[in-house]
Amino acid sequence: MSLLTEPKIVFAQDIIRMSEKHIVRLTFVSSTEGEPVLDEEHTDFRWLTLDEMRQIKKLDEFTREVLEKKFCEICST
Repeated sequence: MSLLTEPKIVFAQDIIRMSEKHIVRLTFVSSTEGEPVLDEEHTDFRWLTLDEMRQIKKLDEFTREVLEKKFCEICST
């Protein structure tokens, strides 16, 4: 898969904030071409619509927040 545009940050989230560690999730958007190339840690991928993603019960709260708050911005780039 190749990037066609410069990645743009659309969301930053504090995932864990503790005295010994602080984890921030950064979500980027870019236009691409081609198919993803999986490494040895992954066995499959799939493209989903927003409605299909909303139906995933195990979707973590942080991903769900990005979808609900930033999906229109992500799709317009």
